[in-house]
Amino acid sequence: MLAPLALLVIACTDPAGTSAPGIPLTVTPDPANVTRATVRWPSDAPVEVWLRYGDDLRTPVTTGSEMRLLGLVPGAETTVRLESAEGVLGETTFTAGPLPTDLPVPERVGAPSTAAGWVAVASFGFGGYVPSVVLLDEEARTVGYWRFEDLGAPVQGHPVVYSLRRTQGVLWAMIGEAGRQRIARLPLDGSEVTYVDAPGAHHDFVVRDDGSLAWLRAVTRATDAGPVTADEIVVHAPDGTERVAWSAFDTLPLERHHGWDTFPGIPGDWTHANGLDWDADGGRWTVSLYWLRALVVVDDATGAVVQTLVGRDSAAGFGPQHAPIWVGDGWWLYDNNDAGEGSRALHLSPEGEVLGEWLHGEYSGAMGDVSLTEDGGMLVTAGVLPGLWRLDEALSPIWDVRWPIGHTVGQAEAVVDLYETPEEYSSL
Repeated sequence: MLAPLALLVIACTDPAGTSAPGIPLTVTPDPANVTRATVRWPSDAPVEVWLRYGDDLRTPVTTGSEMRLLGLVPGAETTVRLESAEGVLGETTFTAGPLPTDLPVPERVGAPSTAAGWVAVASFGFGGYVPSVVLLDEEARTVGYWRFEDLGAPVQGHPVVYSLRRTQGVLWAMIGEAGRQRIARLPLDGSEVTYVDAPGAHHDFVVRDDGSLAWLRAVTRATDAGPVTADEIVVHAPDGTERVAWSAFDTLPLERHHGWDTFPGIPGDWTHANGLDWDADGGRWTVSLYWLRALVVVDDATGAVVQTLVGRDSAAGFGPQHAPIWVGDGWWLYDNNDAGEGSRALHLSPEGEVLGEWLHGEYSGAMGDVSLTEDGGMLVTAGVLPGLWRLDEALSPIWDVRWPIGHTVGQAEAVVDLYETPEEYSSL
């Protein structure tokens, strides 16, 4: 006789927990992360398993007699039900543990997000908090995290955990500390975190469709002007081989500027790249150069600079800019906009004209990022405010989140499905 079709339904509840008669369910919390647990039931019969958060979102997960629970709300009571067309087969209630105190707690401003899914945010670890990547639900509650409490000091004054990218079932984060830089692969399903060594990497990186990683690397050379630090693009292939796709030393005229000696740990801080993006169709890189207030476009095949767009000389008058992303007709970037009416997300044409913008009404001073979402909207972070906005397709805010003053946030990525099967990465 075939076993009945069954659903495992998980919903946050307010009443005290109760146990329903029927198939017993056992929940085992993850000792390393209070937002994860495993539920088991004593049956080998095929069971279709579903996960529910609230009333609307259901995600098919697996078959069998156990299931990994992800995205639990710390401190919240959660009910787990095994259901079939005939009714509830088993039920149990448990309470997830409290959030670690060294993770910052953001505050939602206004109504909950109306967009489906979650938002992952890179968290520097400033203000007394541990460097981390956190996952927020629609109410800005932390429902996932990866902590990097064993990191040393940041490298040459650069961020500790800043850049964040997403591929199928995986978040990628750049980790910088004194003497060692790495890119962390963080499977959303909570499986093992692995790393790619990226010596000298800072600020930004990309994950390309062919499985290669590319990052910005700071290099110091002796010159007639003394020691100078500039940037290059390193491409790390899946087989572990590396090549330098571009070097500022080989392609740009060396010019001293007002920020040359700003950071004691960076001798002759010339280019201070703070953004990298890849245009697969055009075979070109875009690099944002902070001190030069410029974007440079690099041909990957030759390493030549094919365009330089200086903010102060453009119609948009942008700068200092941060983290551009190529979108086909130009770039979206975060513009600190020192000469304007507040920091903004800026849609910039290749000729430097404004194609669109969104101002949040405050100056962030430094950093800030823009990332696009699958529903046509956008995530905007203002690192040192620190704030996060989710915008709809019309650039209207649907969500506004703030962290404690003194903390700093980096890039954000939308996550639609926590249960995507993580793609493999062959060089790990």
